[in-house]
Amino acid sequence: MLTSLLHQYRASILLLILAFAFVTRILFVDQPEEYYFDEVYHSVTARLIAENDPRAFEWWNTAPEQDTAIDWLHPPVAKYIQASTVLLFGANSFGFRFSSVLFGVVVILLTYHVAQRLFNNTRLSLLAAALASFDGLLLAQSRITMNDIHVTAFILLSTLCFLTYLHNQNSKWLLLTGVITGITIATKWSGILILPAFVALLFFNWLASGNQIQVKKIAQVVGALGIIPLIVFISSYALMFAQGKDLAHFIELQKQVWWYQTTLSATHPAQSRPWEWVLNTSPVWYHVDYISDELRGNIYAQGNLPLYWLGAIAVLAASLHVARKKITAFTASRNASYVQRLQAITRSVVTEPVAPLVLLYFILWVPWLFSPRIMFFYHYAPAVPFMCILLAWWLLRLQQKIKHGSYLIWTAFLVIGVWFVAWYPYWTGVPTPIIFHENIYQYFDVWK
Repeated sequence: MLTSLLHQYRASILLLILAFAFVTRILFVDQPEEYYFDEVYHSVTARLIAENDPRAFEWWNTAPEQDTAIDWLHPPVAKYIQASTVLLFGANSFGFRFSSVLFGVVVILLTYHVAQRLFNNTRLSLLAAALASFDGLLLAQSRITMNDIHVTAFILLSTLCFLTYLHNQNSKWLLLTGVITGITIATKWSGILILPAFVALLFFNWLASGNQIQVKKIAQVVGALGIIPLIVFISSYALMFAQGKDLAHFIELQKQVWWYQTTLSATHPAQSRPWEWVLNTSPVWYHVDYISDELRGNIYAQGNLPLYWLGAIAVLAASLHVARKKITAFTASRNASYVQRLQAITRSVVTEPVAPLVLLYFILWVPWLFSPRIMFFYHYAPAVPFMCILLAWWLLRLQQKIKHGSYLIWTAFLVIGVWFVAWYPYWTGVPTPIIFHENIYQYFDVWK
């Protein structure tokens, strides 16, 4: 009965989830009016791009405003989008942050569609989108002028295009995947992490099919996932080239970015290690407003604790589920040839919808374990939507195995929702009594 109603009214329910996400992201988004955290880089650079100022692509200039710096370290797509909203709404806090609000809502929408493409289960997809809308990290990144929510949206969009290609084998979707992947990398270098996942999934599907791979097919994949993203990435600097910079400047700029990112030895009080992100133990303190002796407004990039802890269990459960499928296939084909056993194992993976999610989640998280530079909790943002889908899958799976399992889903959903409401002020800077900060929001030292 419930499943039928959800399917019948899925569009309306999804619109309600998106409306909730939009309202919670745009409410008081213009506060504080001054730059905070990395806005001192991103906002001033978005303004330079809006003014067609070539300093946005030069690494040697001094700060255009006091206590700021030019962000030449990241590719320009997010800055183009931010500059467009500056041109629409002005060079003010709302204009700088509005694109993050929009992309924050798009992340929720794409979370639904990725889940629906994999599972074709309206209940699961709506639950995943709702869970993502309750996350504090995605919320915080949707209210600040940074590029993390933009790259998260493009990662989800490229994933959706790629999964559609795997579903219908229409080469147009593979080409579109290459274009969106290029835009993803042109938003933030870390977007390149999804390419190995796509290649691995293609390889697994090829092995599972048992078909002889063709040179034409290899050329198509190399062109779509290798050449096209590179062309799109270079083309994203069209404004820079139009300002008179040449290819030599482009190459030197990328060298400067690589040198900076790999040799940076600076430390930061809010830096963290990737294993801490999973447990939500290292939030990033973005801003504080000491309103009075009794009131304080904080902005923290911090996850929804019950969502993350349950999500970590779900990721583990999904990983074991995929591993068990492989072991079962291996055991069942023990009398077959090596090639047949390999095909059986890979077929057990590619026919399991949860397998791509596990791969994508880990490919967006594990490489950070080996990063030479300092890292922050917000680097975990692209992996969070995949975690939310895995959590929705796990909860529905438990419902089928446990008596009165529906109560489990509603309890988990209620706890996560209540946590969101209770911690919303802490993630958005809404003034709250200082006793809340000392005895609730900062109860553990690792949350300070």
